[in-house]
Amino acid sequence: MRPRFRLLRRFSAFFATVAAATVLASVQVHPAHAAGEKYMLVNQSDNELQLGNRTAGWSSANWNRTFNGVWGKLTEAKFRYYREKKTEAGKVTAVAGDGGHVGLVKPNKTIFWDYEIGGSPHSVEVLPGGMIAVADSAGAGSVKLIGAGSDKPKKTVSQTIPLAKAHGVVWDPTGKLLWAIGDTMIRAYKLNNSKANPKVDKIVKTVKLPNAASSGHDLFQSRATGQGNLLLWTEWRVGTVKKVYGANENPLKVFGGGNWPNINRVKSFSNWTDGRYVVCQGLKGVEYCNKDRAKVLNADGTKAYELGQDGKRYYKVRPFFWVGW
Repeated sequence: MRPRFRLLRRFSAFFATVAAATVLASVQVHPAHAAGEKYMLVNQSDNELQLGNRTAGWSSANWNRTFNGVWGKLTEAKFRYYREKKTEAGKVTAVAGDGGHVGLVKPNKTIFWDYEIGGSPHSVEVLPGGMIAVADSAGAGSVKLIGAGSDKPKKTVSQTIPLAKAHGVVWDPTGKLLWAIGDTMIRAYKLNNSKANPKVDKIVKTVKLPNAASSGHDLFQSRATGQGNLLLWTEWRVGTVKKVYGANENPLKVFGGGNWPNINRVKSFSNWTDGRYVVCQGLKGVEYCNKDRAKVLNADGTKAYELGQDGKRYYKVRPFFWVGW
């Protein structure tokens, strides 16, 4: 038996014991809300971002934008307000591509800022004051910080922080910390006070993933459990991590009940405020999900409905809402 599967069996008891603490109370799909909600699909088949309504079909998306070959395959899309401008003028979609590009795209599809940062960006985050953080999985892996310019982010890296196989970054506005996920751990970083030249003052927290749940992919600020938790996804399991926890407390809760053990090879994992989850669940041996695995889940991990088009390859699926600090 392969070592990874032996580890999975060894940790099965652990996942079962945390199930009651991690799965939210059963939440029913609300048809009226579900009919109008939108999702952004990171479509690697056409190197396109597709924003659509599930009931209207995806062949004529509400909004779409393709990206040329220098971006490589698209790996991220997040909806943010730039520099605390919570108005239409401040809206940007933060985009990353594994060809070495990151950027901010306006709702009218124009590129507000882009930067050939190199490496293989798998996630990007807009930080307060116009700074940028990038998770780069190339080589040993790292988190890269970019300072704010007079009206746009700069096009230089102010600091590179090692993190093996870095795949995700997210800003915590409550604790004012930058969280990042790598292959075997999650870390929280406190930054200095320089918007123009951001650097890490110290590593505040390190949460190790259990061996059977390693190969971390990204983080998402939970919408249903308040500001106290981050959702995490890995190659083998999904769950939550507390942002504030006691010295003897395990902050990591892996979803183990209901249908959750079947939700593996996950590329993206996020949620709505009513407790439903949005997942892009990859196929064995490939780095994408197709229509029947790009889906919305109920609180017990069972499928509510599918997203996307037949024959397309998706890397991430995001619920559509704007976030600012």
